[in-house]
Amino acid sequence: MKRAILLALLLPSPVFAYNEVVHAFITRRALPDASRVTPPSQADLDAFRELFWRRASAHAGFLEKYPTARSFTAWEFKEFLMLDPAARVHGLDPTPDDVPLTRGELLGRASRWPDDDERNRHRYIRDPRTPRRCPTTRRPSTSGA
Repeated sequence: MKRAILLALLLPSPVFAYNEVVHAFITRRALPDASRVTPPSQADLDAFRELFWRRASAHAGFLEKYPTARSFTAWEFKEFLMLDPAARVHGLDPTPDDVPLTRGELLGRASRWPDDDERNRHRYIRDPRTPRRCPTTRRPSTSGA
């Protein structure tokens, strides 16, 4: 009986496999940097998305789906990256906790963002044979109705 208990204690537990606080701590310690960074403005986010569109539009399939930079909105960008387009994603959308930080603090926080902003949830492969199964991927109404 004692052997069984000892063996059970030595087996890895999925409950302790990932800890966000430890992950952020390790990132801050591994990548210390005291230089200050400011959060991106909406204009910065738009410029980044347009730069991405310009590079990606060299591929005919991409250009066919997104014929202009204006057609490649933050929603489409997140969908292209197979993220939940309804999620507010750091680096693609303005977020309430965008504040000036040191680069080390930013990297520590950023290591948690996929969990905190839930971009890594509701991810589905979408193709002509695969229906959209995620209700959160419906584009919000822009008509005000």
